[in-house]
This record gives sequence, C-alpha cells and structure tokens, in this order.
Amino acid sequence: MSRIAWRDWLGRAVVSVGAVLPYLPLLSFRRIYVTDDVFTSDIFNGELPVRVLTGRLLAHGKLPTWTSEMCSGTPLASVEPISLGAFAALPPAAALSVLVLGMILVAAHGAYSLARRFGAQRSGAALAGISFAGSGAIVTQIKHLSILSTVVWLPWGLLLLDRALADTAPPSLEGEHANAAPATTLERFRDIALFGLVFAEQAAAGFPQSAYICALVYGVFSLWLLVGLGRASGRWRLAAQLAGALAVAVALGGLAGAPVLVPLRELATTSDRSGGVSWAFASMRPYSSRDMLNFLVPYANGDAANGTYSLPGVFWENYGYAGLATFLLAIWALVRAPRRPRVILLVVIIVGAYSMVLGPNTPAFHLAWRFVPGMNLFRFPTRFLFVVDLGLALLAALGLGLLRADLERKLRARAPRGASLLVAALVAGTALDLFAVQSRQNPFVPAAVWLAPPQAVTILGDRARDARFFTPAHRYFHIVASRMAHGWRDLRPFLHLRQTLAPNTGLYWGVTSVDCYGGLAPSWWLDVFGDSNRPGYVMDGAVGAGRGEIAIAQTFARVLRTYGVTHVVSPVELPVSGLTRIPEATSVYLYEVGGQRARVVPRSQVISDSEQAAALIIGGDFDPDRTVLLAWPDVDRTDNPSDDPPTSQARVTQDTGEDVTVQISGPGSGYLVLTDTWYPGWTAEVDGRPAPILRANITSRAVRLPPGAKRVTFRYAASPFRRGLTMAAVAVPLLVLAAAALSLARLRELRRTRTPPSPLAPSSTSQPTAASADADRSPAA
Repeated sequence: MSRIAWRDWLGRAVVSVGAVLPYLPLLSFRRIYVTDDVFTSDIFNGELPVRVLTGRLLAHGKLPTWTSEMCSGTPLASVEPISLGAFAALPPAAALSVLVLGMILVAAHGAYSLARRFGAQRSGAALAGISFAGSGAIVTQIKHLSILSTVVWLPWGLLLLDRALADTAPPSLEGEHANAAPATTLERFRDIALFGLVFAEQAAAGFPQSAYICALVYGVFSLWLLVGLGRASGRWRLAAQLAGALAVAVALGGLAGAPVLVPLRELATTSDRSGGVSWAFASMRPYSSRDMLNFLVPYANGDAANGTYSLPGVFWENYGYAGLATFLLAIWALVRAPRRPRVILLVVIIVGAYSMVLGPNTPAFHLAWRFVPGMNLFRFPTRFLFVVDLGLALLAALGLGLLRADLERKLRARAPRGASLLVAALVAGTALDLFAVQSRQNPFVPAAVWLAPPQAVTILGDRARDARFFTPAHRYFHIVASRMAHGWRDLRPFLHLRQTLAPNTGLYWGVTSVDCYGGLAPSWWLDVFGDSNRPGYVMDGAVGAGRGEIAIAQTFARVLRTYGVTHVVSPVELPVSGLTRIPEATSVYLYEVGGQRARVVPRSQVISDSEQAAALIIGGDFDPDRTVLLAWPDVDRTDNPSDDPPTSQARVTQDTGEDVTVQISGPGSGYLVLTDTWYPGWTAEVDGRPAPILRANITSRAVRLPPGAKRVTFRYAASPFRRGLTMAAVAVPLLVLAAAALSLARLRELRRTRTPPSPLAPSSTSQPTAASADADRSPAA
C-alpha cells in the first residue's frame, strides 16, 4: 500500500472512530434509546415501534401499506428503504443499531469527502466529519429516524453536485495545486445520475420537510456553480445541458421516493394540515437569540437531559453545538480567506439557513413562508439547523488547514512538528469534546428490559392479540413522568409508564391500540382522539386531566364500546361504572370493557358534524349497540332498516392488513359497524356484491346490510402506494442504468486514450523532487 493510500485509510479510520463516540452503547447491538419529548417519546412511542411493525410485515411477506394495530387503522408510508431490510431481518435493538450507526458513518464520511473536495487537508476533513456526525443537529435528531435518514446524505449530494457542475476542483487554501483535473463531460453526467440516486434515498426517507430543505440547498449550490462554470470559461451551453440533466435527475429522484411521498400526500390532504399550515402554527416555539450561545457553550441555557432548559423553544430543535474548536476554526477560515469562492458559498448557505432557523425573530422566514413554494407546508424552521452545522464543519476544515500553514511558517525553526501536533490535538480534542458533551442527549437502555412484554400483555396471553387497548390521558401521564424524571436523569418513571401500553408501544408485542401517536392523521380521527396539537371532541371530552387529577365522565365505558375498546390500562384507578377490573394486574390498573371491533346495529341517526356526534356519544342517550351515527349527506335521513333490538352478531375472521373479513350470524339486517378508521381507498362487498362504506360515529366504517347478509369483506386498494411503486420502478432503474452506462463509457474512453510509455521517458523510479513531495502533502494526495 502506498503512503498516500495509507494516509487515506488512516484519515477514514480516524473519522469513523471519532464519529461513533457519542453513540458507543449502540455497538453492543443490545441497547435502544428512549429519549423523551415531554408528552411522549418520539423514538420509543413513535419511530421505533412503527419500524418494528413494518419489519414484521415484510418478514411475513406482506407489503407495509396499512395496519389496524394503531390509530384504529392507518396507512403506513413513512419508512425509508434502508431500514426496511434491517428491521425485517434483525431483532429491534440490532436493527436500530445498524441503522443509526450506518447513518452516522454516512454523515461523517460524506462531510470528510466534501471537505477534501473543497481543498481541506486530511486532518481538517477528519474534523469536519467528526463535527457534523456529532453535531447537536444530528445527535438530538437520531430519535427522528426519518429526519436522520434524510439529512446525513446532504454532504454526499453536495459532493456529487460539485464534481458535476464546478468549473474545476477548488485549490487548497495553502495555494497548492487543485484537487483534481477538470471533470470530463461523461464524468459530469455520471455524477448527476448518482446525485439523482442520493436524492431518491432522501425523498424515500419519509420526512418531506428535511428533503425539501436539502432541495433548497442543492438549488442554491447548483445555481452558484452553474453560473461560475459559464462565467469562468464561457461554457454556457454545457452549463445549460448540465442544468437540464440535473432537473431530470431531481425529477427521477422524487419519483423514486413516490411509494412514500404519494401516500403521505394523500394522508396530508385528509389531515388538519391540508392546504398548508397557519403562520401561528409554523412559527410556534421559536428559536431564541440566547440559543446562539450553544454554538460556543453547550447547554448555556440548560439541558433537556436533566430538565433544566429554560427557554420557550424546543431544545432538540434549537441545539446546534458542534464543538468549540469547530466554531472558532470556522471563524478563522472566514477571517483568513474571505474571498475564496467556496468560503463565500458556504457563508451564503450558512447565513441563508440560519435566517430560517431564527424564524419569526427576523422578516426572512415570514417572507419565505409567504412566497417560497412549499415553505408553508411545514413548521419548525429550526430544522434548517443541520445545514448550519454542516457549513460550520466545512469552514472549520478549511480553517484548520490555514491555521496549520500559519503555524508551520512561524514554528518551522523552533518546533518543526509543533503545528502537526497541535492540529492532531484539535481533532482529537473535538472528538472527545463531542463525546463528553453529546453522549447525554440520548439515554441508552437494555432492550431486553424495555422491550419485555408488559404485565397487561402477559396476563391476557393469547387473548391480547384480539384485544384493543386504550390508555386514557396518556399524554398527561407522560408529562407527569417527564417531570418526575427531570428530563431523563431518572428513567424509572418512564419504565413504569411503559406498563400502561401507551400508543404505539403495543406494536412491539403485536397488540392493538385504538389510539396512536403520529405526525399526521385524518381530521375526523383527530375529532375523536385528538393529538398534541388539539384535543379530540370525544375522548378529551370524556376524560379530563390536570393538576394531579383525572376526571372521567360516567359515560366513559359507553364511549369506549363505541370505538371497539376491549381493555383499558391506566396508572391510576378509574372509579367509573362499566369497567371490570382484572385483579391479576398489580403494576397498573387493567380493566375489561366489553367493546367489539365489529357489531351489527339495527338503526341509524344522521348528524351534521363531529361536534354534534361527540355531544350525543358523551352526553346523550346514545347506545352504540343499537344506533350508528352517520354523516349527512352520506345517507338519507329517513333510512332506518329497523328499530328492533339487535339480533345479529358480527365477528372478524380474517385481517391481513389490506383485507378484513367479517362474518355475520343471524338475520343480517341493519348496519355492520367496523370500528376501524374510515379512509379513502377502502371498498366493501356484502356477500360478493359491492356496497358503499359510510363514515360512522365520526371515524369508523359502516355498511348497510340487506336481510340475510352473511359476509362482509373490506379491501384496501393502497392505490397511492402502488402508483408510487410504479413510478419508482421506472425512475430507479433509469438512474442506475444512466450512472452505469456513463461509467462504462468513461472507462472505454480512458482505454482509448491510454498510450504505452515511451522508452525515452524518464524512469518512474527516479528520486522524488521537492515539488512531488509537496504534492503528496497537498489535499489532492
């Protein structure tokens, strides 16, 4: 192995070791993390159980398009392709470790490679990789696996764009030769095709906001390079051709993510965010000017890990510490080389991204929210912070090279190795700094303890598979546990709360919750159950919590039966009639309700809106076993098959996710009510004949039964997913084929231009000159 290759491997090894330090417990492949979000845990209650579910479905040969195990039924869309294989093949803890460690290394080596491309020495590139992978924007967001799986690819996308669009590779800041010869046309178009594949992975990661932010950065970066290409060498025609190819690559990349994006778009149109979000929602919990201190002093305003963060914003959305040396070296690069094109470009990107992070503190975000297409679809502009951290890491890489050159000139006579030692100390010190400071942001726990079945599941045994659980006031009790835990300094309150089967934790053990925790949900489902942004008319009307007390309506059991709840789990006693306590449960209060997932009712009542229905369900004389509330104008107000008592029984005999079969016994007249969520794309057949599905009791499904009906089959077409899959099946092969064909064409071109060396040429074994030694030390080496 040559000396240059050895240094390359050593640089990569340093980056790999330094990058994983804040995440060391994951190397056991037997631990998970349970980072708290005050009212829930995004990782333990959200991201991780959904991936466990999708992995289980794939392992059983089922497409992850729909599940009835959460939200009373919901489409599945937000899972990136890389994690699918991991969670289908490995236990949850091992799959989580593989995914997160893999993404951290992608971020680290992407930043390293991009820094080298920008002219940084290996030491500076190593600093960039370690700083970005351990930055606050990454370490606090590993609980949002979809965000993580998007943002880590940003440096790779920028690297490919720079190789494809730049006039020449930038020189190092010490004035040495450029990193590489100008790219050929074939290489440029090949790198654009590869960029399309990177953007495809980002689009498919399941978090459109992060992909959108990356797209904005790509747009600014590409425009800058294309204008530079045209102005520097007059190759405007080539610039136009590359711009056209880039537009095609971006379009194909977006289409490759369609299996996730198209279902998400349909879900968004049914949610409260249809048509965009309000300014108040978009600018809520803003970044504070005092949060700027976190770039220099971690936890300057307190720490979410111990419950001391004191500002009105959200800590994990506002925390951007990437190392003290990183920030100071970035400033040094700006001071020493303010006119270098890449320095100017990085400053433009950092300032633009940070103006978004500041949110309503400056007019910039409000103008962008009003006039930039797509900006009004999202909240938390602080999620631009990962762009700022990457920019700082890259500037720091250049700043370290400049510092080294300055020190070598000053210390050459007195301490010839002093500059190298100081540079090594800065890189190692930054790695240790981030290890010491950032490791506390994610509490790692043994998976064997936290993923063991709770008492309610073990008591019910096989019956737990058919049960439908509900945990009243789960957000309130989680807030109480968070206060008791002081962030996550003491995890015992959360470990006890795990016994309550709060949404979506039942997915770990294959049990169903009628409630759920998710980023998007249909508005009619929210009308019943509510979420962290607004209360539900029904459940929050039946259950009130606050100031250490919980108030339960006397009709609570009836409300639960309306939505098919069979069991209630609570950390406190629920003194209300209609609930039968199961005494074997000692760690929590476990009650049996007697609700049914499917039932036949004889009559209907037409209601005008969700509020009217909620009032009837909670406070009226409504009986869910005799009446179904149907939304006008879906049905005729006078359409009542019978006022007789119910005589038919219904039982779910098959549920594959996309197909649910209900068997009817008895006369069969009336309405079949299936307490799964009503959602576009579902169709029904009664004894083989198509029948319309009516929205019932605000969020459930109902089908009119003719006399003698015996079997009702519900089928989910999953049309958005299948349309997206068709798009991806075209887009991904096109990108792969384009990249492969252009690579092969470049290889053939190299073979044609390669000529044998002349016998009169100088021997390759001659002694190296001073110039060649300098070249070996340059960033191109």
